[in-house]
Amino acid sequence: MKYVGVIAEFNPFHNGHKYLFDAIREELSPDGIVCVMSGNFVQRGYPAICDKWTRAKAAVAEGADLVVELPTVFALSSASDFAYGGIKILEGLSCVSDFAFGSECADLEKLKRIASVDSSNSPEIKAMLKEGLSYPAALAKFTGATELEPNDILGTEYLRVNEKMTPHAIKRMGRGHIATATYIREHLAEIEDFVPEDALYELQASAFWDENADKRLFDMLRYALLMKPAYELEGIMGISEGLENAFKKAVLNAQSTDEIILNAKSKRYTYARLSRALLCIALDMDKDLLDEAKNQGLYARVLAFNKTGAGILKEAKDAGNIEIISNLKKAQVIVSPMKAMLETDVQASDLYSILTGRNVREYSDFVINPSIS
Repeated sequence: MKYVGVIAEFNPFHNGHKYLFDAIREELSPDGIVCVMSGNFVQRGYPAICDKWTRAKAAVAEGADLVVELPTVFALSSASDFAYGGIKILEGLSCVSDFAFGSECADLEKLKRIASVDSSNSPEIKAMLKEGLSYPAALAKFTGATELEPNDILGTEYLRVNEKMTPHAIKRMGRGHIATATYIREHLAEIEDFVPEDALYELQASAFWDENADKRLFDMLRYALLMKPAYELEGIMGISEGLENAFKKAVLNAQSTDEIILNAKSKRYTYARLSRALLCIALDMDKDLLDEAKNQGLYARVLAFNKTGAGILKEAKDAGNIEIISNLKKAQVIVSPMKAMLETDVQASDLYSILTGRNVREYSDFVINPSIS
């Protein structure tokens, strides 16, 4: 059997994602599509537009066969760690032979050449970053490539950590009724034009992130930043190089989360990095959690699946290379070294419910079960 993996956020699921699924079906003829998806908080450093269960169900309605959650510790990390988490979960499922990703250039050999560069230890790239160049611009200049687009950058990170699967770069489309997730989030009144029908039904039945949720998040962040001393903030994931002091100063005159970020922003810190760090503060995520997550292995938390997905889960369980979690109450990982990572996922769901004004127990990870189509 040939199963193709996809790492995504579906924030929200839109026609571009549907196009990716269709292209995978047409070009690769897989027996199934497996998605690793960010939970209730996403890599751009913001709460998802709607909850993980809704987004996973929408993805299955539009062509995915199985959706599992990318643990929060990876979802709120840099692009390299985001990619690491997604790829290692797909590899851990054992039966996923290929993975595909959207790419602006769709030149797999070019992306492989760039991926071969050890950018994290390159003094030349570090020097360019200090001069104010963005990471994509510095990496492109160092490798002699043209300016790299966001999905190409993420694609190189997938390729850098992939060890077992065959990669495929799918050309991204950006015309007609295909729009970016960012555009859709900013134009929710026009969402019907950019979201496929079945996904639209699921999304419209969900509570969207709104201004009230924004205000609750700001109040929570303001409280945490004012109440926690700088030395405690220093121990939070994403906080380094004096960022704790920058946040302590930035919050004093801020009237919104955006103002905290803009007040703390400098050439050293990107907007997304600051946004992720603030969410890590809200979740009280210890900075050692990421290293521990990499060292102790990952699990596959099931969010949604169909009949084909059920077969994929059976194959993965039979292989026994990764813990499959369909029922949190029965999860063996609760008493394993991965306990802290899973607890953070649960807390992220509870925090999302608080911020969106929903009943915490009703939407608890211990109460909601995976969607079966």
